[in-house]
Amino acid sequence: MKKLILIDLSGLFWANWHATADQELSEAFERTVRRVHSLREGYEHCAVCCDAPPYDRKKLSPDYKAHRDAPPPQAVEQLTRVKERLVADGLLLWASQGHEADDVVATAVARAVADELAVTVASSDKDLYCLIDDERHVAILNLATGAFVQEAGAVEKFGVAPVLMPELLALMGDSSDNVPGVPGVGIKTAASLLKLHGPTVEDVIARAEEIKQEKLRNAVLNSVDSIRLSRRLVGLNADVPLKWDELYEERKPAPIAPAHEWEDAEFEEINEEKPVAEAAKSEPKSEPGRPKVLTASAPMSTALAVVPGEYSRALEPTSAREAYVMAKTLYNSRMYQRFPSADAIFAVICRGREMGYGALTSLDVFHNYENRPLMHAHLIVARAKKDPDCEYFQFLGGDHTYAEYETKAKSNPKPTRLRYTIDQARDAGLLRPGSNWTKRPDEMLRKTCGVQLTRIEYPSAALGLYCPEEMGVDL
Repeated sequence: MKKLILIDLSGLFWANWHATADQELSEAFERTVRRVHSLREGYEHCAVCCDAPPYDRKKLSPDYKAHRDAPPPQAVEQLTRVKERLVADGLLLWASQGHEADDVVATAVARAVADELAVTVASSDKDLYCLIDDERHVAILNLATGAFVQEAGAVEKFGVAPVLMPELLALMGDSSDNVPGVPGVGIKTAASLLKLHGPTVEDVIARAEEIKQEKLRNAVLNSVDSIRLSRRLVGLNADVPLKWDELYEERKPAPIAPAHEWEDAEFEEINEEKPVAEAAKSEPKSEPGRPKVLTASAPMSTALAVVPGEYSRALEPTSAREAYVMAKTLYNSRMYQRFPSADAIFAVICRGREMGYGALTSLDVFHNYENRPLMHAHLIVARAKKDPDCEYFQFLGGDHTYAEYETKAKSNPKPTRLRYTIDQARDAGLLRPGSNWTKRPDEMLRKTCGVQLTRIEYPSAALGLYCPEEMGVDL
């Protein structure tokens, strides 16, 4: 029997987004893509199921999910990138306007069972537990725990058979989705009501007078409309329009960077036996209108130069054309996913090479924030320490309330000392709830203080460079 895995993309992505709130912006993207590829291993067929709001359930209840805050635009951008990347990687994405991923999954399960496929639903959403069916080879892979759940596991967890999950959820309600249910009723009480007075919510309503506990009996009798509305909200729609035949179509990964006119031109071959400096001397002039990128042998800053050597070892682009093709190759490698495009990688390589860094080092030391390059704070400080005018640059001390540095420039008769405090950061609007400034204030203070002292004594070392910490950006 061939196997199909259906992946709940929204559940997976948003779990990663919240788990990486204190990390680089692209971390949720990278984790989600990696996890999808890991999940699909061992399955003949795979479909990634997506939400497509606004949802039809809003017609049943305007309050449905209404209390949720709008997702931040950075998260929406990253989720869009995830979808684009998965399509480029050759995966099938399914969505249907007005329907949630749960409905897409339910429809796909029904079609898969008819085609005699064994189905694994990869999701942490309890609404989908109703699809578990040992006889029809349908199981849940809980994304949060990694547990493979079949009927016995579902009964142990919720106290009812999977088929009764919508009845259970209708009684419990769901505050995260604004599904009302019965006030004060949790899993155990709901399961008990279904066992004693069920098995459906309509049975519980019809037999509510038999409930012995007065408080519970009154709660059910006073919540009849809410129970019926909740049952409609939690019920899955297994009739979503899907192009089912797409599941069986062959898909292959595609390049994720578009072709560029520069690729049509032939490259000037460089003898691998020649040192880079010698090869650079004989390199032809760049074509009109195309900027020249620094060669590995002639960086702007000798203090931070790429070590000269054979070209085959240095692996540095020696022209703008070569830098762009390198950028495209790196982007297509899918290893530098925090940059949204090959053009962004190319721009960072050019910026870094201008400063004397190798291409790959440049990609490692720059963050990408809203298409703006921000440099690691430690590297800006390192540039200050490498400045010819710097005698010493040292951290004096600090904690979660302050950081202090001292430096001595040769052109300055006295050392310069700078203290940066948490009050200054607060006045600058950096201490936003949940930000890195509130989670790791000692680290943020050290970085910001060091960068600001660099600007005071060695402005050329920080010219045009900003770090995420001083900008109040969490990356």
